[in-house]
Amino acid sequence: MKFPLIACLAIFAFSCQEFTQDNIVVGETKSNEKEKPDPVLNLLDLNQGSFSLKKMVLNIAYNGTKVRLEQLTQAALNLQKETSSYCLKGKRSPTLDKLLKADRPKLLDQWQNMMDIVHQLEVFDFGPFNRQEAYLLKPLYSWPAINYCGLDYQMIKKSRSRVPKLHSNPVFSGLDALEYLISDDRFDTACSARDELLDAWIAQDLKVKFNQRCEYMELITDQLLSKTHAINQAWSIKENNLIGTILLEKDHKKILSHVSTISRGLFVIDRLVKDQKVGLPLGTYEGCEEDSCLDKREHLLTNKGLWALKINIKTILGIYNGFEGFGFNDYLKKSGFAHIDKNVQTLFETILTQLDSLLAKGDWNEALAQGTPHCQNDNIKNGPCQLYQNIRALDSFFKVDFLAVLTEIRAPRNAQGDND
Repeated sequence: MKFPLIACLAIFAFSCQEFTQDNIVVGETKSNEKEKPDPVLNLLDLNQGSFSLKKMVLNIAYNGTKVRLEQLTQAALNLQKETSSYCLKGKRSPTLDKLLKADRPKLLDQWQNMMDIVHQLEVFDFGPFNRQEAYLLKPLYSWPAINYCGLDYQMIKKSRSRVPKLHSNPVFSGLDALEYLISDDRFDTACSARDELLDAWIAQDLKVKFNQRCEYMELITDQLLSKTHAINQAWSIKENNLIGTILLEKDHKKILSHVSTISRGLFVIDRLVKDQKVGLPLGTYEGCEEDSCLDKREHLLTNKGLWALKINIKTILGIYNGFEGFGFNDYLKKSGFAHIDKNVQTLFETILTQLDSLLAKGDWNEALAQGTPHCQNDNIKNGPCQLYQNIRALDSFFKVDFLAVLTEIRAPRNAQGDND
């Protein structure tokens, strides 16, 4: 690793040798005894009565996703309507100055509202969202894969075609593509090399270019709305998916397997948050072969990377706490490890406080630049590097301490033994 491993934080300094499987108690039952199967639970009463693993898993899988999936479809509908209104005003307006100043911020707000929910859902790395054949969220948002030059070509080619169909690659049809098309006011091109096709498009009247971009944006928002319906369908209990399976499950070992599945929502702190969203632009992640990769930071054009990061952290905390219902925090407490839960809550609070401090200062892009390269030497104490350090500590907690005391949970393969 480019960044030296930080010694175990004082709040996590305890001996794992103290904890054995016999110490772990869930409710009134030791974990090495077969838990009495719950009857098929009423999904509206998941958090009533005493704690059980089945209630915890269903609460996180069902209550954690239900509201967000409903909000996702509504946000997509709002974005579609706002895009249509924006484009219609553009067609009718003799100039674009007023539209870009007054109406584009409203459109960006609707884009951000939908992006907010996607950033929450990308943490739910289980159930339909983990079906490799489905890639349910990729059609909505493809970062870190971006190709604005290729997007320009797709948009220009689409303006010359009567076929109302987008390219299947989500890089050209998701929320990140929309971010570029809305926020870029140069009406030029992201391509460094030009050809006749690009030159001909650039030479057109501004209104013509605006209308052609708008037509493409409307196709994107139509497809986004369609994809949200597919996502809701995939999570439907009628589809016999994760929630439906757990509802009918009576075997204790299989319930424990579902506990491990749900825990994937905690371990996204590793690859998604620590490595990609913070480590990659800072140059601490092996995926960056340069001193830093600031050009690969999330939401480069709108400077919303820090905002997105906070949403991810808050959602991971929500999964850990069971979204105010039964969660992994209760699992720790019922197992006799309330002090460990207190430590992890403290670390989450520290990270969120750091995020708020960085957000108050404003420019995440500039702050990241001050932390490179690699958060070494004098850079190690600046805001982004301290944040990275604490996110690594939380990641280490889940990989080592969390698994050491809750021995029946198995981490995802890409997190096991990767205590970096």
